[in-house]
Amino acid sequence: MEKAVELLKSLVDIPSSSGNESEILIYLEKWLIKEGFDFVVREETFVAGQIKAIVNNGQKKEAIILAGHVDTVVAGNLCDWKFPPTDAQVKEGKLFGLGASDMKGSDVGNLLAAASFIGQDLSQDIWVVGTANEELDGKGSEDFARYFSQNCSYESALCVIAEPTDLEKIYIGHVEIIL
Repeated sequence: MEKAVELLKSLVDIPSSSGNESEILIYLEKWLIKEGFDFVVREETFVAGQIKAIVNNGQKKEAIILAGHVDTVVAGNLCDWKFPPTDAQVKEGKLFGLGASDMKGSDVGNLLAAASFIGQDLSQDIWVVGTANEELDGKGSEDFARYFSQNCSYESALCVIAEPTDLEKIYIGHVEIIL
């Protein structure tokens, strides 16, 4: 749990409002490499940017994708904040800061879940993906979906999007159809 809290504090402390995700993408790239992921790519050539990493080096026939976004809304009026928005604070067992729940907390869950499989012989590749620009127009997710459909030849893939939302629909199908 301590590793999760420290990683979440680090992510919250990095300002990453939509359109300003470079610093957090660079941080995540370094973290993923340090943790020992087989394949790490930080893209900033797309409209929005993204970070992709794989456990198992992309050699399996099936993939599980753990996806989230790394951007936040803007902080707004700083006087409205109990604590500085990009200075994570733990009080009474809760972590406060901009993006802590939407969605850096879920990103930490994805990162640590994927990292827990490093070195194991799995029947699937495990991808962890952090996209940018979700709070504006979702371009980072569109770019990743396009990348994945054009560059990967898995027989099947499952994507878990850890977005904290009340969305009631579940889509099943091909990425090209949904987008």
